[in-house]
Amino acid sequence: MTDTEYAVVDIGSNSLRLMQGIFKKGQWRFYPKRLATTRLAKGLNESGHLSPEGIVNSFAVMEEWNRDLQGIPVCAVATSAVREARDGQAFLAEVRWRFGWHCRIASGAEEGALSFCRGCFNDPCRYGCRRS
Repeated sequence: MTDTEYAVVDIGSNSLRLMQGIFKKGQWRFYPKRLATTRLAKGLNESGHLSPEGIVNSFAVMEEWNRDLQGIPVCAVATSAVREARDGQAFLAEVRWRFGWHCRIASGAEEGALSFCRGCFNDPCRYGCRRS
């Protein structure tokens, strides 16, 4: 069995998260999550565009992470800020061009489901939530 390593970059409104794992001997092993505050959505409600400063901050963080991820498949998943911004598609096109990452925008429903799963994964009960 071949070891397989993957990484996911969560492009959020306020921060970027890097989650990386390796599938080895039938089990996943996850590295510590990395988090960087970039404020991509700052001023989005007023301007309809991603924050220029947030874009610069995001690309600086992604550049650093990309150096560490050479040879590892990366999927970047953008959430509400990129989905709602007039320049969101252009931003993701630039991410693809600069880093060669697979990029996509999560729908609102998918974003909610992923947030729920993340909460359940981090919960001590581990595989779901108890009914009251």
